[in-house]
Amino acid sequence: MLALQAVIDNKIREALIWLLVCQVLDGIDGPIARKLDVVIHAPWLSGEVLDQIVDYFTYVVVPVAFLMHLNMVPQQYETFVAGLILLSCAIWWARNDNKTDDSWFVGFPCMWNLVVVTFLLLKTPPIQVMLISIVLCALQLT
Repeated sequence: MLALQAVIDNKIREALIWLLVCQVLDGIDGPIARKLDVVIHAPWLSGEVLDQIVDYFTYVVVPVAFLMHLNMVPQQYETFVAGLILLSCAIWWARNDNKTDDSWFVGFPCMWNLVVVTFLLLKTPPIQVMLISIVLCALQLT
């Protein structure tokens, strides 16, 4: 939420820092939950589902807000590209086969936080951002 609020407030550097913090936390939250035996102390709570919801928000919703707020795609296609990313990621996340048995991703994983930051750092022209985004959305569905 702090990253999204920073995007809305046009505090781009702050938003990028919050996305980085989220990335680090995502790498350690599972081991911490297992160490604290959350499954025993809160058996009614699915850490896996909660993790997926937080990941979708961090890896998809906030980056889409970046794309729209910073006009990173041609304005007349913003809603289309944003909707396409949100939908293709929802479908990818809902798939039973989005990871192999040895935990490799199938198709392009919904790591839009990394994609959008790369677009931003490379100052990618809006038409290229749009075209690359469409290709990546298609790859998510493979």
